[in-house]
Amino acid sequence: MRNKVENKDLTSNDARAERLWCIKVKADKDCWIADWDGDPGRTLVRKNAKIFINKSDAEKLCGKMKSKYPNRIFWVDVF
Repeated sequence: MRNKVENKDLTSNDARAERLWCIKVKADKDCWIADWDGDPGRTLVRKNAKIFINKSDAEKLCGKMKSKYPNRIFWVDVF
């Protein structure tokens, strides 16, 4: 199964032409927000992280995560 970028395949020309973004979480170990259930859903494997084409979309979700989980540290990171 290949990782998808906002409904676009990672191998497509338009997805590779732009910088990709993800959301990093500071926990016991650094991890990334993943697109599955959890509190919040996260992964230790970077390639399994939820990927964003637009930095603004990543920043919006990051802001929601900061509001929902105020005791955790989140930031937008280059994938």
